Amino acid sequence: INSTGLEISEKLYSISLKRNKKYKLKFLNTDFLKYKKKLIKFDLISCIGVMSKSNISIENLIKKSNKLLKKNALLIIDFKNKNWKKFNKKNYFPEAKHTWFETEQILDEISKYKNFKILKFVGFLPNINKEVSLQDSHTNYLIVKKIN
Repeated sequence: INSTGLEISEKLYSISLKRNKKYKLKFLNTDFLKYKKKLIKFDLISCIGVMSKSNISIENLIKKSNKLLKKNALLIIDFKNKNWKKFNKKNYFPEAKHTWFETEQILDEISKYKNFKILKFVGFLPNINKEVSLQDSHTNYLIVKKIN
């Protein structure tokens, strides 16, 4: 596997290097949005557990991913779901330490890129490893393919 991991946190970057002895993956201590190697295009960009804690806008993530992905490459992202149906209950609110996203906000941003095709956008219950409808989970994940 030829893999490059980008990590902005110095502490997590150090942990990545220590845990990487077996696989020899490449890690860079850099901000994804500032990554500028023009010759390198990726087959996969995954942002799992990133969007809820990073203050990266969906607009900037999609724009940068579009520049860095090869044709037929995948983008996999998970989001905290602001449209979770439990938030309709009294005294049930999104946790303030996370960034929460609305489904329409995500779909609107993806629709701006005609070269992106949504393969899957579903809710996910990690404790039982099950896909559910978008409104039935506080976490949603999206798989997008760059088609040209």
